[in-house]
Amino acid sequence: MAKKELLKEYEGDESNKKEVSRSDFPPNFFFGVATSAYQVEGAYKEGGSGPSIWDAFSHTEGKIVYKSNGDVAVDQYHRYKEDVELIAKLGFEYYRFSISWSRIFPDGLGTKINDEGINYYNNLINALLEKDTCFASFGDRVKIWITINEPLQTAVNGYDMGGFAPGRCQGSSIEPYLAAHHQILAHAAAVSIYRSKYKDKQGGQVGLVLDCEWAEANSENK
Repeated sequence: MAKKELLKEYEGDESNKKEVSRSDFPPNFFFGVATSAYQVEGAYKEGGSGPSIWDAFSHTEGKIVYKSNGDVAVDQYHRYKEDVELIAKLGFEYYRFSISWSRIFPDGLGTKINDEGINYYNNLINALLEKDTCFASFGDRVKIWITINEPLQTAVNGYDMGGFAPGRCQGSSIEPYLAAHHQILAHAAAVSIYRSKYKDKQGGQVGLVLDCEWAEANSENK
């Protein structure tokens, strides 16, 4: 059976449908929404931002279907207040967003801070807090920090399959493992800095996001 037909059959199977309510989850289960900076911010040449590896990757001919990119995306850089309003109206209490390295450190080296980038994230965080919804600059208000989002995807898709930036796929027996290794080192370094310099004063938590893929059978016999 073709995948399209299988999905159609699944959608029409009423036995697979179940009403879900808040009471089905424990009180300490957090509901929220999440975004990735490159996927939503846009304004890739504004506010002092420097180029990221995704800017270079998406602007390379043949890398992205339909030649799409994140130059504008959903323009959250200019429309973040509208996004915050939508989050509040939907009743979500948590919003996980990422901080663009190239917006904070345009030179890519981490040697010079871009104040315009800091101001953007300060404004976004303040707008979120009004709706009740990097350590030194935001830690007084942000209590849950994530160092790296889905390191598996960066290592495998970025340095093995070539589907993500920087699009490498020539050294599959070496490069994805090096990428994973250095992401772990970077995570450990960031956690060490937070725990030694900021945790006692700010009282937050720091970790990383691990992705997993969940699969369910289409039916009891398929």
